[in-house]
Amino acid sequence: MTVRSWPWFHWRLGPTVNRRSFRPVPSVDSAILRIERRPEPLVRGRRTYQELVEPGFSGLGGSVRASLRMRHRGVDAALAAAGVSRDAVVGYVHPDQWIALWQRLYW
Repeated sequence: MTVRSWPWFHWRLGPTVNRRSFRPVPSVDSAILRIERRPEPLVRGRRTYQELVEPGFSGLGGSVRASLRMRHRGVDAALAAAGVSRDAVVGYVHPDQWIALWQRLYW
């Protein structure tokens, strides 16, 4: 969800909430997540950005590179420009790197 909404919303971790504030007491502390609309979106093409991100999270191919190469040309150059390893799995690609990938593949 973070990657899908990152161009339009800023996600920030707020203050923590001690586990003892809850009943029953969970095994971990909690925190407040603050989501704020950006004054200006980081990308203008919502549809094309979503089309880029969806295959990356499909799991097809086993890596972001393999998933994106099914639909796009120039993926290796885009990954290099975004600082993403060729064998990176989606969980290790920062939302800002998805923005950089979109810029390289759609601009």
